[in-house]
Amino acid sequence: MADCRHDTLFFCSSCGPESGLDVHGVHAPDHTQDELDLRQLVKAQTKAWNAHDAAAWTRDFTDDADFINIVGTVFQGRAEIETRHAAIFASIFKTSHAEVTVRKVHFPSADIAVVDTVHEVTGHTGLPPGVQNTKEGLLRTQMRYVLKRSQKQWRIVAGQNTDVKPVLQARALDVVPDLGRPTDTLLLFQLDIVRQGIGSGTEPTLLVHLIFAPATSLA
Repeated sequence: MADCRHDTLFFCSSCGPESGLDVHGVHAPDHTQDELDLRQLVKAQTKAWNAHDAAAWTRDFTDDADFINIVGTVFQGRAEIETRHAAIFASIFKTSHAEVTVRKVHFPSADIAVVDTVHEVTGHTGLPPGVQNTKEGLLRTQMRYVLKRSQKQWRIVAGQNTDVKPVLQARALDVVPDLGRPTDTLLLFQLDIVRQGIGSGTEPTLLVHLIFAPATSLA
């Protein structure tokens, strides 16, 4: 007699985000309190920035954390991160004010979190070489932190800050011959400064991205 075997497919109709179960019917971790704690960490760090207190701003970094700033410089260890921020709080960001919005909180695992925030800084008197305001008087950056929970406390193990480049506008006449007639044309262009061979005497390379379109089509 043939050996007949039947596989049974189990379908959990109550599984899903609202039930707290994953697709395998296993209870997913509840990160509600974790997210509240992380948002509080961001809030405290923002307060420290606005008080221009480097020690408080770096308090939640681990001793061996890495931080990459908006010009691509890597700072290794909390002490080095604090020293750098003490320097900018004493100079170009001495009178600055930051508004920070949490854009996304993600938990790759139970004790690891990735927090993405948008920083809007005003009141600064200057910027690092190669960095421009996103808008007049305002520097916007995208910050990403990777955090690890240790002894019930979230600590920053890595961070990277990226400045949002400005979008500049200019007007020109007859810059695109195939438009067929003299047309007031709007040029949208973004400038990116790419530093190559830092320390070798090589000049920065300027990349210009152009988009041409009739001004009337964008009105």
